[in-house]
Formats: sequence, C-alpha cells, structure tokens
Amino acid sequence: EPRQRREVFTVALAQVVMNVAQTPNRCRDVQFQIWDIQVDMQSPKRDVILKSTSQPALRTHTKRDDVRMLDVHLREVQLELGH
Repeated sequence: EPRQRREVFTVALAQVVMNVAQTPNRCRDVQFQIWDIQVDMQSPKRDVILKSTSQPALRTHTKRDDVRMLDVHLREVQLELGH
C-alpha cells in the first residue's frame, strides 16, 4: 500500500521581486524583496508559525565586485526584516 504523504508546512509568499544590474566591468548589483510571508503548520494541527506584520517583509541588497571570480566577494550586503 502506498504511503500517504502530507504537507507538514506550507509557505506563502507575495510579490517576490528581484532586480539584477551588471556593469561592463563585471560588477553586479542585486536587489531582492518579498512583500508578504506566511508559514503555516499543517500537521499534526493547523497553526500559523510565522506571519509578516509589516511590508516589505524581507529586503536584501548586495554588490559583488567581479562575477568572473570563483570566490564570491561581496562589497556590500544589506538585509532588512520588516520595515
């Protein structure tokens, strides 16, 4: 008999946006944003585990010096949780 599978957690994301810009000298600027996040437990009982209360829920910004390098060198990193 096949084993029945259940979702333990579900994740809902709203308005996920990523912008990438690269200069001719191979520097890369990446901005990433998630407007709303909710994580729900489904089993053994349904419950909200994580819910964003302000928007955007997550925002990141990174600047990479040279995308050709095997080692990743990030000149600048910003992370904002809830704004």
